[in-house]
Amino acid sequence: MTTPSAPLLLRRVFPHRRDETIQCTRLLRSVPGKREVFDAWWNDQPVVVKIFFHPCQARRHLRREWRGLNAVMARELTSQKPLFYGRTDAGRWALVVEKIVDSRPATDVFAGLPEGPERVELLKNVCRELATYHDRGVLQRDMHLGNFLLRGERAFMLDSGQMTFRSRPVTREEGISQVALLGGILQDDDEDSLRSLCRAYLEARGYRPSDADEAAMMSLHGRYRKAAVLRGLKKTLRTSKRYRRVEGQAYRAVYERAFFEDADLGPWLERLNGPAGAGEDAKRGKAPSVFTLEWNAKKMVVRRYRERGRIRAILPAFETSRAKRGWVNGHLLRMLGIGTPRPVCCVEFHRGCLVRESFLILECIEGNTLAETLRDPDLPARRREALLHQVRQRVHRLHEHRIVHGDLKQDHVLISDRGPVLTDLDRMKVCRWDFPFKIRRDKDLKRLNLDGPGKEPARV
Repeated sequence: MTTPSAPLLLRRVFPHRRDETIQCTRLLRSVPGKREVFDAWWNDQPVVVKIFFHPCQARRHLRREWRGLNAVMARELTSQKPLFYGRTDAGRWALVVEKIVDSRPATDVFAGLPEGPERVELLKNVCRELATYHDRGVLQRDMHLGNFLLRGERAFMLDSGQMTFRSRPVTREEGISQVALLGGILQDDDEDSLRSLCRAYLEARGYRPSDADEAAMMSLHGRYRKAAVLRGLKKTLRTSKRYRRVEGQAYRAVYERAFFEDADLGPWLERLNGPAGAGEDAKRGKAPSVFTLEWNAKKMVVRRYRERGRIRAILPAFETSRAKRGWVNGHLLRMLGIGTPRPVCCVEFHRGCLVRESFLILECIEGNTLAETLRDPDLPARRREALLHQVRQRVHRLHEHRIVHGDLKQDHVLISDRGPVLTDLDRMKVCRWDFPFKIRRDKDLKRLNLDGPGKEPARV
C-alpha cells in the first residue's frame, strides 16, 4: 500500500517520458487487490492519483480508464481531465487526473442532508446530469450515487472505465433502468420520491412521463435495491472507504473508520479479550457477556460470545460466528431503514482455524426495553398505544423483507429517542421459502406478545 506521507516517484509514459514527483496526501478509496485512489499534489496543482496493482490486469484497467476519460472529454461532458499516466518506482501503473476543486462525493452530501425533500432534490440534479450523458450516448455500467461528485448544483460522473460509448443516445428504457439504480439509495416505501426522480429524468431528456414509465421504475427499483443491499453488505467485511479490515496474530477484525476516527485499533483489539478489556456490566449482572466501554467519550456496548466446547468452537470455521452474524444483520437492517443500534466493530479471536471468542461492538443507545416501558404505571394510555403501533410497524417492515428475528421479545426491543430499535440480531435469518418463513414469523409474533408486559410465553 502506498504511504500518503512519502513522495510517489512516477516514470511518466504518456504523453512524454520523464520523471515526476507526486505527494499523496490522503487515501480516498481502496479496492483490495485492484487499486488505490489518493488525493495528491503535482507541481503545486491538486490532482487525484489512481494506482492499479492487479497482478495481471493492472495495465488493461489503466488504459480502459484513460480511454474513457478522453472519450468523455471529447463529448464535452463534465468529468475529471486526464493528465498523464506511467509507472511508479514499485512497478505499479498509475493514472493522474485533474482534481475537481471544492467538490464533494455525492454520497457524503446525501448523508449530511435530513431525510425529505432536500435529498430528493439532490438526486433530481444528478438525474438531470445523467440525462445529458445519455443524450450523448454514454452509459455507466456501474451506476450508483458514489460515482458522482457535486460542486454546487453541478454533478460530475466518475469511473470512466465502466462507461460504454455509443453513436446514438441511450434508449428510454435503459435510461429509466439507470435512474432506478441511482434511486436504490431510497427506501422501497418512498414511492412519491421515486416517481419524481423518474419524471425529472424524462423531462430533462425531452420525454413526456407516463404511468407505464413510473410503473417500470418502481418494479426495477425493488429488484436493484436488493442487489445494492447485498453489495453494501460485502463492503462491510473488507477494507473500503467506510470500513477497515485488520488482522493480528490471534484475531481478525473489521471496524467503522468514522466512529474510531480512522485510528489504528490493533493494540486495543489485542487487549479486548483480556482482563483490561472488561467494562461495566450493561445488563446489571444478568448477562456477563455484555458490557460497556468508552472510546474518546463515545459509549459503546460490547457483546462477548464465547464458544464453549470443541463442537461450538469448530462450527464457526464452517459458518459465521455469532458476532459476525450480528455485524452483518445490523448493517442489513440499517440499509433497509429498520431501527437498530449502529455496529461499529466486529472482532474474532481464533486458535488455528477455530474461533474461540468473538466480540460485537455497538454504538450505545440510551433507553429502556419495551418490557420495562410497558411496566411503568405512569405510562399514559395514548403513549402506550403509540409505542405498540410503532413496534408493530417495525416488525411488519422486518417481515415484509422475509426476515425473521429468531429471538424477538419485549426485552430485545429498545425504546429510544429515535423510536423503537431491534437488538440481539445474531439469530436473525432471511428466509427464501414461504413455508419456513411463515413458521418462524409466527414464532416471532407469538414470543413478542404485544398484549401486555410480562406475558411472554416460553421460547418456542
